[in-house]
Amino acid sequence: MEFVSIHIPPSCRESSMAYHTTMAKLIRSANSASLPVFAIVTSFFGLISGLEFAHRSWRLIHKNDKYRPLDGRRWKFDFTHWTLSICYTIMTGILIGASIPHEPLVRPLAIPVPLFFIGAGMLCIVTGIMSALGMRTACKVSSIPKGAPQPPYVLTAVEDVVGVDGGGARPFRRRLLERYKASKAFRRLIAELNWFWGIGSVISGAGTLAAVWVIPSQEIAYGVGKSLILLR
Repeated sequence: MEFVSIHIPPSCRESSMAYHTTMAKLIRSANSASLPVFAIVTSFFGLISGLEFAHRSWRLIHKNDKYRPLDGRRWKFDFTHWTLSICYTIMTGILIGASIPHEPLVRPLAIPVPLFFIGAGMLCIVTGIMSALGMRTACKVSSIPKGAPQPPYVLTAVEDVVGVDGGGARPFRRRLLERYKASKAFRRLIAELNWFWGIGSVISGAGTLAAVWVIPSQEIAYGVGKSLILLR
């Protein structure tokens, strides 16, 4: 099994930060005539995320149970979908709240991405601890039944994302869990990846969140916060 790491060239990262820094300057200088332009740019996040989320929801609630978790019922989403629902609600609320004032609040507009990284990282860490201690699931976690050993979240994320968004469907979910149960080496790999992404995400998110509030220039702080996803 081969794993491919994606490298973002420095030029792309620098271009992203420059773009978001420029956007922040436009925000600071926005007046009543240019605010609609800023509203359109800000809503782009919600449009793309909303379309992806709606498509994912449709696949999970469709009468054909092709993409649902094993033993899953209709109108019952997978674990990752519920997690994304909470994250998107919080992030959208922050974006809306910071955009309402006549002069938008620049720093709060930069924190949704760092908060998402912290939340995802903490989920990995908590489930990693539960798995290491041999704790059981308190509820059904995607295809893992209630009362079964708690797996690291990375396993659940791979199952849900590849199974639904990647089109792997139920056959992939079944094969992935069979592999996890049968292979000690694969379980160790999942655990190591879970700690790597969990701790790394929390450190990256917390560091960026602190930088957003510490950097003197609001424009640069905005660029740093928005570019986190490329700086990882």
